[in-house]
Amino acid sequence: MAQTANKASLANQKMCGDAAKAYFREHYGTGIEADIISTYTAHYNSRLNRCFIQTDITITKTHARDVAVIDVFEEKSYGNLLKGPGGSLCQVYNAGLNDTVSCDNDETKFLDLAKALMSD
Repeated sequence: MAQTANKASLANQKMCGDAAKAYFREHYGTGIEADIISTYTAHYNSRLNRCFIQTDITITKTHARDVAVIDVFEEKSYGNLLKGPGGSLCQVYNAGLNDTVSCDNDETKFLDLAKALMSD
């Protein structure tokens, strides 16, 4: 029984990795443009049965950075943190409102959410 669950988990992880790669390419191309570097991390969260992608976009000229966590299949944002020379903007998903809401510039709210979603 444990082997079957492990195979399903591995299959889900592979499916998630492939879907995240396709999502990233569709939205960010190769990840390298003039003055912009984009990277991603994929994670299949077995507890939630969801595939998440965490994108990290840095604009080298201004040192602005945008980190987001998105459900790959639903294309729903679970939060993002935008930091730049002018300050920061933080949003996290609120299930009760079914929408993202401000973190009131408390970056730890986003970082805690990202950590919880991107790990099991």
